[in-house]
Amino acid sequence: MGPVTLDVQQLSVATQPEQLLVAYTAPPDSPSQEALRFLLQWSARTADAP
Repeated sequence: MGPVTLDVQQLSVATQPEQLLVAYTAPPDSPSQEALRFLLQWSARTADAP
């Protein structure tokens, strides 16, 4: 699959500073976005396997 370049955003909750929501995204129509789609499909098939 090779290297994947992702953007990272972290959101914190003012009342719970030790908790973060982290979102990783890839630029639209990029090789990294295609790699994430592949991983999503692969993980769905793996989760369904006996």
